[in-house]
Amino acid sequence: MRNTIILLSVLSAGCVPSETLTVNSENQSTVTGSSCEGSGASFCTFINSPVKLGKKEIRLPGREFPFFLTEQKLKFVDASHRQWEAPINTLTDGASIPPALIGVIGNPRAKEFINAATIHDAYCATGNEQKSSYHTASWQLVHRMFYDALLIGGTKPTRAKIMYAGVYLGGPRWGKIKSAKLTTTVGRSAAGGGGAGGTATSKSTAITRSQQSNRPLAARGVTNAKLVVAMKQAKAYIQSTNPSLNQLESYMTGLERSLLGKKSSLKTKTRKSTRESEGGDGGDGGGEGSY
Repeated sequence: MRNTIILLSVLSAGCVPSETLTVNSENQSTVTGSSCEGSGASFCTFINSPVKLGKKEIRLPGREFPFFLTEQKLKFVDASHRQWEAPINTLTDGASIPPALIGVIGNPRAKEFINAATIHDAYCATGNEQKSSYHTASWQLVHRMFYDALLIGGTKPTRAKIMYAGVYLGGPRWGKIKSAKLTTTVGRSAAGGGGAGGTATSKSTAITRSQQSNRPLAARGVTNAKLVVAMKQAKAYIQSTNPSLNQLESYMTGLERSLLGKKSSLKTKTRKSTRESEGGDGGDGGGEGSY
């Protein structure tokens, strides 16, 4: 989650580029579907919660925080009864939040983040490429699942939306989706319990908007400075309007198009250097589909 955390880190600091993106959100298609908001929450639950991590720290080059392996499966059931799974030995750092941001965002392995981060990592994080869940759903669905799992984990809705916006802008993306065994749960089990229901084998559903890129924005030449500006705008939009999930996704697609120079204008004026604000220049955050 390195690029995502860079965005969140700069937003919490005082040195933010005073650059403005003009968002054109007309004709933006949205991903429709069930969510764990409101009444939908009654169907959503974790199974084998909280996540159980091994004690051995695993250090990866260029990563500030240690990683740990899960000791048993962790599952999340969403509002459409789909089961998302972090298999045994999933590698996770529990949402790598810099120490200076712990008071603002939360402890890197706090209970409200850790379950959601672990399952999200199973589908798109470095070190899990050979695991059974990796890239078995579209990046859009995986990031939306992260939002839903944050809510069920106890994250406040506004913060969950801000974190969702962060993974949308700075998180991994991919186009090719692996075949997987899609498991659905009939009915709702208590959190931490088992789920009764049937399973169906199929290719994972991919929802790909024609106006979205399946490559990370950083890999398309969007610098961290511009991602930070977009994240700042998204945060302000969320805090001021409390959008629905579909409204937020439409807005984020508009931001994406602005960043890529499609039907948008970009005015640049920075108070401090981008390198000083971010601690580095643009990068692809680990390639096409991994943190």
